[in-house]
Amino acid sequence: MKTLPLRHIATALVLISLALPLSRCQKKVVLPQEEQVSSVATEEPVEFEYTYPHDWFELDEWTGWVALLTFAWPPLVLLARHRSRRLRESMAFKGMEVLLSAGGGYIIWLLSAFGERLVGFYVAISAMAIYLFAAGSELIKLANLRYQNRKAEQTHKGQTLN
Repeated sequence: MKTLPLRHIATALVLISLALPLSRCQKKVVLPQEEQVSSVATEEPVEFEYTYPHDWFELDEWTGWVALLTFAWPPLVLLARHRSRRLRESMAFKGMEVLLSAGGGYIIWLLSAFGERLVGFYVAISAMAIYLFAAGSELIKLANLRYQNRKAEQTHKGQTLN
């Protein structure tokens, strides 16, 4: 199973989640005492405030940069992977992808913790999980391959000495 298409899907999901609400908070509307509420409205009026990812992109604070990088790194890393073969085969780069996807999932969880989580949260967290799976499985495969190569080299060296 190739994991590169999974990265494409995850990146597309991250970009789609930018347009979807992460969470919503319930706000009670306080009516002035002069206004009368009809008998039909038995409950207090409620208003919802929706939080989108771009609401957190305030670049004058460091938290805004963290939020921006949480949603911007998948397309940037995908572009870097396509540009450089060395990066595609680097264990350090694959490890960085694993850490970025795990950290991105945690940041998304934090950004949506202030209210009821909505579809944008689930799309973004699913994208980070897919990316984590793709990068993690590729990292494990590469580590196993390098281990097998070292083992074969040691076996080959042992046979040539005898």
